[in-house]
Amino acid sequence: MRFQLRTDKEAAVWLERTPQSSALPRRGASESPTSLQRWLSLIANLTVLALIVAAVIAQLSAARDTALNADEALHFELVNYPSLAAALRRVVTNAHPPLFFLVLYFWIRLGRSELFLRLLPIVFGGGFLWFLYRWVSRLFGQASGLIAFFVVFFSPAWLPLSSELRDYSLSLLLIVASLYAFESALEASSPRRMVLFAVVLSLAILTHYGVLFVVASLFVYAALRLYQRRSPRGVALAWAGSQGIAALLYLVLYFTQVRKLRGGNLESRAMNSWLSTGYFQTTEHNPLAFVGRQIEEIFAYLLGPRPIAIVGLVLAAGGVFLLVARRRGSAVLLALPWVLGALAGLLRLYPFSSTRHSIYLLPFASAAIGVTLSTLIAGKLPLAYLATLTLFPFYRPGPLLPEAPRNLSRINVAIGEIRKRVPEGSLVFSDYNTYLLLRYYLGRDSFSAEEPGSGGFSERDSGGYCVVGDPNWSLNSKTFAEQFAKFISLYRLPPGQHLWVMCWGFEFDVVGVLSRKFPNSFARTVLRSDDIRLVVVEVLL
Repeated sequence: MRFQLRTDKEAAVWLERTPQSSALPRRGASESPTSLQRWLSLIANLTVLALIVAAVIAQLSAARDTALNADEALHFELVNYPSLAAALRRVVTNAHPPLFFLVLYFWIRLGRSELFLRLLPIVFGGGFLWFLYRWVSRLFGQASGLIAFFVVFFSPAWLPLSSELRDYSLSLLLIVASLYAFESALEASSPRRMVLFAVVLSLAILTHYGVLFVVASLFVYAALRLYQRRSPRGVALAWAGSQGIAALLYLVLYFTQVRKLRGGNLESRAMNSWLSTGYFQTTEHNPLAFVGRQIEEIFAYLLGPRPIAIVGLVLAAGGVFLLVARRRGSAVLLALPWVLGALAGLLRLYPFSSTRHSIYLLPFASAAIGVTLSTLIAGKLPLAYLATLTLFPFYRPGPLLPEAPRNLSRINVAIGEIRKRVPEGSLVFSDYNTYLLLRYYLGRDSFSAEEPGSGGFSERDSGGYCVVGDPNWSLNSKTFAEQFAKFISLYRLPPGQHLWVMCWGFEFDVVGVLSRKFPNSFARTVLRSDDIRLVVVEVLL
């Protein structure tokens, strides 16, 4: 009896290891689809890789003669210090976690040209596309992954943001890489892969504060998945450790950075000026109207023209409802970042707006759209191409690069003219936007050494010039006259003082304003470049 049991067991193992087709080799309907599916899958992978390479090449080609904008110049300035400790002291004054700045600190040691600087975020942006495709394919099928990839590839928000010298492309890359790592660890029941997930998630936390909504959503989703799958103890413990590390990182960020920024001048200006629409205003609208309007605006920011944005919103909502109907825990993962982002906007904690601050929602919107369209085409890869091509006529691409003061070669010519016409050691007054650009283009070859000025003004020796920046990002004819008078008073500039006014992106007649406000002074334009919108005015008080 013992011998018979052993023989049956061996026979069962043999049958289990022997493919069904090997008993009766044949070429028919059952084998052809498998082979076809492999080829279609390979073609899809190659298509994605080819498009990523093409996008990277296009961005690098466009970057060859494109200047940095003021935000990018600020990021360079924050890490342009002789020591890492000095750079970190400046970085914590900015409203972003430190990881990208740490990477940039070492990157600028290798090169400082605009093209080389942009290479870093462009590569991160390409990596984001690949991991987005892999994550959605693993979770919802390759047809969904391919559609999600095309949604992001066609997004007018992705191209300029992925080539901007800021932390957003790195943040997106680490978000989707952590999502992919979690699914991989869960399917393989691997504690080691879960540790890798913990590492990637920790790095994502250190890139942007918007990642908090992803981390919270992933916590709820992961808890559901781990419970449903009855994951091994080692996997569950590794995941619990990752959440402990995440909590610790947020505590560190709060006490080293967030607490100092909360209620400060930077937050106040953001909430009351360029990000004001992302915060709920009790005097203007009710909460539901705010959330509905902002979701529509965010989809328009992510997908482009309003008609296609509305279609995208409907498809994304349909994807979530389909997952709910199938009782898939992934519905929580795709919907909860939107819920938490809207709640933060209602509580005035974080902007829920159609700006790059909401770019963390792009992977989840594209995945939900992929779920709906792949369901409609029954997961057929050839039809996935057709599904995206039907939307192509509505596509309105964004710029390859972020908005900048135009042509780099012309800016270099203008900087050369400034050096010829403005004596070294001169006092220069500008708005803050111009101040950032001047201290980059005049002084990037030397280390940063900013000195705080009086009354909120910023002061810096840039390339041999004493440049003073107004607290306001930009000035109009009224605010310029007021702030220039304040500058003269605070710096106690006497009659006869010789100085210069420089404005990048001017919208008013600087000389005319100075003549009316200060009739006893002399002012003349010495340089006006309309193509890069730069004006340089000589002033004698």
